[in-house]
Amino acid sequence: MRKTHRIHKKIAGDKVFCAIVLTLFCLMIIFPFLNVLAISLSSRLSVSQGRVWLWPVGFNLESYKRAFAYDGFLRSYWNTIRYTFMDTVLSLAITMLTAYPLSKSYLRGRKFFNVFFIFTMLFSGGLIASYINMTKMGLNGTIWAVLFPAACSPYTIILMRTFFEQIPTSMEESAFIDGANDFHVFTKITIPLSKPIISTVVLLFAVNRWNSWFNEFIYLTDKKLHPLQLVIRSIVLTGESEGALQAGEVVLGQSLKYAVVILAMIPMLILYPLIQKYLVKGIMLGAVKG
Repeated sequence: MRKTHRIHKKIAGDKVFCAIVLTLFCLMIIFPFLNVLAISLSSRLSVSQGRVWLWPVGFNLESYKRAFAYDGFLRSYWNTIRYTFMDTVLSLAITMLTAYPLSKSYLRGRKFFNVFFIFTMLFSGGLIASYINMTKMGLNGTIWAVLFPAACSPYTIILMRTFFEQIPTSMEESAFIDGANDFHVFTKITIPLSKPIISTVVLLFAVNRWNSWFNEFIYLTDKKLHPLQLVIRSIVLTGESEGALQAGEVVLGQSLKYAVVILAMIPMLILYPLIQKYLVKGIMLGAVKG
C-alpha cells in the first residue's frame, strides 16, 4: 500500500511539474502576441507614453486602416494566399505520389531511393546552383522559380512514407482480390485513412510558404509579384511606412508594423485549429514505425 501510495504521489508531482512548465511556456508565447495586438489597437498617445502592455489603451483601428491603405499591401496579401495554396497543393501531390510507392516492400530499388532522399536532406547545391538552374530554365522572375525548388521535401516524403507503411496490407490485398488496381487502392483506401498525416503535411507546407520571403526576394524582381512577407520586411526594416514618413508620425509607423504583423498571422491562426486534432497524431504515427 505504501509503495502504491508513493507511486501515485510521484505521478501527481510529475503532473504538477509538467503543468507548471507548460503554463510558463504558454505565457512566454502568449504575452508577446498580446503585447503586439494591444499596441496595434491603441492610440498614438498611449503608445508614445509607454502605457500599453497587454490591453489596448485608447482603442482605435487607425493602424489597421493605414495597413490596408499601404501601397501594395492587399496585392501582396492576395499573392501570398495564392502562392501558399499553389505550393501546398503541388507539394502535397508530389509528396503523396512519391511516398506511396516507397512504402511498398515489393518496389525494386526501394532501398536506393530511400537512401537517395535521405542524402538530399544532408547536402544541397545551395543558392547559386539553384539560381543558375532557374535562370537557364527561363523561370527567373516568375513565381515558378519559387515554387519548384520547394515542391519536393525529403522530410515530408519520409514522414508520409512511414505512415503509409503502417496501413494494414490486408486491406490492400482484399481490394486487389476484388479487382482493384493500385490507383483505386491509393484513392479509395490509402488517402481516406491518411487524414492525420495529410493534415500535418498541409500545415507544414502552408506555414513554410506563408512565412517564406528570402527566395521571393532573390527571384521575384517585379514588385507586383511580391508576397506579404516582403512588404512586412520593408515596413519592419525601415521602421516607417510611406504615410508615416511623410507625416513624420514615428509612433504611427510603430503601430503600423504591429498591425501588419497581426494581419499576417490571421490565416495561420485560422488554419491550425481546423486541423489541430490530426496534427499530433499525424506526426507521431508518421515518425514511429509500429
